[in-house]
Amino acid sequence: MRAVAVLEFVAERSVPPTFMEIVRALGVSKSTVHGLLGTLESVGWIGRSPDGFGYILGPGALAFGRRGPSDRELREAAEPLVRELAREIGETVFLGVPDGGKVVVQLVAESGRGMGISSHPGIRLPILAPAFGRVVLAAMDPFEARRYLDGHRIPRFSERSPADAAAYMVGVDIAREAGYAHDDEEYIPGARAIAVPVRWRSRVIALLWVAAFASGLPREAVEATARRLLSAAQTIGSMVEHD
Repeated sequence: MRAVAVLEFVAERSVPPTFMEIVRALGVSKSTVHGLLGTLESVGWIGRSPDGFGYILGPGALAFGRRGPSDRELREAAEPLVRELAREIGETVFLGVPDGGKVVVQLVAESGRGMGISSHPGIRLPILAPAFGRVVLAAMDPFEARRYLDGHRIPRFSERSPADAAAYMVGVDIAREAGYAHDDEEYIPGARAIAVPVRWRSRVIALLWVAAFASGLPREAVEATARRLLSAAQTIGSMVEHD
C-alpha cells in the first residue's frame, strides 16, 4: 500500500523528508503523493515539520510500524502487569493503542474492590480526551503539537475541559515535564484519570492509564499512582522490545 510506504519512509528518516523526496522514494506522480499526504494529514497520521517544508509522523501514527509489536504481543506482555497494578492501586487500569483520532482499548483490569469505572476491550475512545491527548502530544515536537491542535476542534467533555488549543497546550507542557498526564474531572464529571506512555524504541506505541471516581483517587495520590504506572509502562516496553 502506498500510504504505508509513505509512513515507513517518513518514520525511517532522521531528517523530515520533503515532498519531492517522498515523490522520488515512491516513484509515483506528484499528484498521487499530494493526495496521499493530504489524506494522511487529515486523519493525523502525518504532519509538517516546524520549518513547514518536511513531513513528520502525526499522533495517529505513533503506534504505527509493522516491525513493532502487534496488539496481541502487547496484550500478552502487559496483561499480568496490568492486573497486578489494578490490585495494588485498587482502581481499574486500562491499556490502549492510538489509532488515528481514537485510542482503542486493549486490556481492562478491574480491582475487584467494589464499584469502579470500567469499559470493554475494543472500545474506541477520543484521542483528545485530556489525559490521552496530553500524553500523545507531549511526545511530539511542541510546534507540531500546537499545529495539530489548531487544526482540530477541541472537544468539551465537561465544564472543566480545556476551552481551546492554548488551554489544552498548558496541560501538554505539564505532561511533557512530568512524564504523565492527569485528568481532573475534565473527561467524565466526578472522575479522575492518570495516563502514561508505553514506548517501544523511543516511540509511543500504547497508553497505560487508571480511571477512578474522584473520591477513590484523591489529588494527593496522583503523583504516587503515576509513578507506579510509569514503572509498569517501562517494564511493558522492555518486554516487547526483547520479544
